Amino acid sequence: MLGVISDGINYIIDMGASVMLPIVIAVISICIGIKVGKAIRAGLMIGVGFVGLSLIVDMMNAQLGPAAKAMSENFGLTMSVVDIGWPGASPMTWASNIATIAIPVAILVNVVMLLLKWTKTVNIDIWNIWHMTFTGAIAYAVTGQFWIGILGVIEAIGEGVTTLNNGDHVAGVPLVPCMECEDCQRGDYSLCKNYSFIGSREFGSFAQYVVVPERNAVKFDDEVTFEQGAFFEPATVALHGLQRVDYKGGKTVAILGGGTIGMFVMQWAKIFGAKEVVVFDISDERLALGKRLGATGGINTLVEEYQQQALDLTKGRGFDYVFETAGNTITMKMAFELAANKAQVCFVGTPTKELSFSVKEWENMNRKEFTLTGSWMSYSAPFPGEEWILVAHYFKTGLLKFDDSFIYKKMPLSKIADAFEMFKVPGQVKGKILIDSEG
Repeated sequence: MLGVISDGINYIIDMGASVMLPIVIAVISICIGIKVGKAIRAGLMIGVGFVGLSLIVDMMNAQLGPAAKAMSENFGLTMSVVDIGWPGASPMTWASNIATIAIPVAILVNVVMLLLKWTKTVNIDIWNIWHMTFTGAIAYAVTGQFWIGILGVIEAIGEGVTTLNNGDHVAGVPLVPCMECEDCQRGDYSLCKNYSFIGSREFGSFAQYVVVPERNAVKFDDEVTFEQGAFFEPATVALHGLQRVDYKGGKTVAILGGGTIGMFVMQWAKIFGAKEVVVFDISDERLALGKRLGATGGINTLVEEYQQQALDLTKGRGFDYVFETAGNTITMKMAFELAANKAQVCFVGTPTKELSFSVKEWENMNRKEFTLTGSWMSYSAPFPGEEWILVAHYFKTGLLKFDDSFIYKKMPLSKIADAFEMFKVPGQVKGKILIDSEG
């Protein structure tokens, strides 16, 4: 019985794409709820199209073969390879027997990826999978085995990424926006209400392997270390904060908070032409780091006269741009005091405690007429945004500096529980703990 079924399937397959594929498309159409008549009509139209493709391929072979031979003889050329490009390669691919099953396989792979939540995209451009089908067609031509050809199609579809290659160094973009809401349509992906997030709303990189959409992998050059690659996200958060204001070079900038993001905001301000960049922190060690990375000044806010020092640096004006990066209620109020008239103030840090202003403190915004805004995450259009592209570029050039002190400790994945225990001791972890997924 099985032999009869197998012979029947092989008989239909041997009739070629112009017969098999219309049957497959008609069956799939009926399965998804399309009326039988319309499904059959769609299958027949595809069959007619494939008959046309076969005719074109035959005509090309008939015309190109003699022409190539004549050119070789007349010019004394040895031409062992003819590059006919995709206009010729795709019809040849679809005329092969492998094409009869390539589309159903592609649809099946897409469905499986949707069910496993590896993608949120339905690939409606099914004809563009000729690249993968071509791989299977070659495998079939070389081996003579139909199922090896189908495996070639599946492998190629799994590798159907067009912007990356095996071995590329990439930084993972954690946000997975819905791409459908009003905010996403404007390119404000950070504000998406229906987003997923790799590492919180779905499994992240505390594993040896992680699957991400192609657009969530940002390639960087070999000159950029993997340690720098792990810091793409905070570096992009810092740049996004700078882009939230109408930033111009030649001005004075105050950075409130000398943590990792504060240090990156300071560097971006310098890269884009700040006249003076001053870091404010309670640690002399962090202030010294800021100067190593390019800050023109550093002020310890535990010193009573710190505000006078700040005014002296700006000749009594205050700062043109103020970036709060600590998420601390003290530094958030401090931003109002340090802002110059008509300044631009951005809160990059996320507060963890209730915040209240006195009338006098709040009145600074009225009297100085400064602009106050916030910053959330690090994305812009086209996704994931120029923030990520610029981080890759400036890490490569060395203008965006990386300091070993950003990393408090490196630990293998097998010891990740110990890393979390360290955070239970207040003040113990100074910087980031980097988890090596290979350990």
